[in-house]
Amino acid sequence: MKLRNIGYLVLSVAVLTVSSACTKSCKGTQQEGNQETASVFFKSPKDGDVLTSPVTIEFGVNGMTVRPALEDVNDKKSGHHHLLIDSPTGFVEAGQAVPADERNVHYGLGETTATVVLTPGVHTLTAQFADGAHLSYGKEMANTISITVVEKEVPAEGADAQDAGADAGAEEDGAVNVE
Repeated sequence: MKLRNIGYLVLSVAVLTVSSACTKSCKGTQQEGNQETASVFFKSPKDGDVLTSPVTIEFGVNGMTVRPALEDVNDKKSGHHHLLIDSPTGFVEAGQAVPADERNVHYGLGETTATVVLTPGVHTLTAQFADGAHLSYGKEMANTISITVVEKEVPAEGADAQDAGADAGAEEDGAVNVE
């Protein structure tokens, strides 16, 4: 009987320790900007950019705090980013759950940068901000841009073979991050 009580005590202390550690380390990051007018935007790419794939996306938000999903689903001053690729509506209605599929990408860990592989052509990208339960803040917290993805240039004849080999390998991976 005493052993069981000690077990409960140890479990309670462990839960409290994890909870307090998460409170300190899981706090969201406040993004720059005016606190009175909430908005979401792309730091990069910019509307009209011509790029090669993979495309690095950097999100920004004003007036809200970026926090991981499910950290506090009742906090309506925080949330996380979603990327809608070629969305026919351009945003998710307020209060609706953001779908999760290859065209609706969730960044539920609180990420503010991402790399996506896109086919050549014109694409619309929508930054959609949603709360901790993935419920959209609606059109007011969505921003859509248009970009053009082009094929990578093929090395000219007689180009250094090592450079050509490196380019070919990068295309096969499809997820090369150049920082």
